[in-house]
Amino acid sequence: MLNEIVLPGEIVEFEEDGQCIAGPGLTLKGDKIVCLNSGLLKKKGKIFWVQFFQSKYCTQKGDDVIGIIAGKTAEAFKVDVGAGEPAFLNVLSFEGATKRSFPDLKIGDAVFCRIISSDNAYEYEVVCVDGKGKANGHGPLPSAQPSFLINVSCNYCRR
Repeated sequence: MLNEIVLPGEIVEFEEDGQCIAGPGLTLKGDKIVCLNSGLLKKKGKIFWVQFFQSKYCTQKGDDVIGIIAGKTAEAFKVDVGAGEPAFLNVLSFEGATKRSFPDLKIGDAVFCRIISSDNAYEYEVVCVDGKGKANGHGPLPSAQPSFLINVSCNYCRR
């Protein structure tokens, strides 16, 4: 069933022994894997995904993104990650952050973060730490040296 065209809502069945991981374009509903997007079904190792073409970024839990600070409140930042709406970044979502000490980010600063919540009913939520509370490369990007951010298509990023 690999390299076949799949449609949204289609239940995908695999002839694989053991576990398989549902990647982008697929989701787990109960004990079945359901297709979310139309495109080609692909496989690499135990990971299955749908290769689809899109013009706008759709957030998925676990994606690493570079975002731009678009707003600031007392307890959170609004981060533009290129999706339809800005994401929510709590000030305590940084390594070693406390209520009194957290990064002083300004509007326009860039942060490397991970999406932890991408539910359509709520705001997207991003953090700058992994599951163990360590940064592992996530956090504010240095602004002391000149740098460029370049927008590329979603299909180019997946390659």
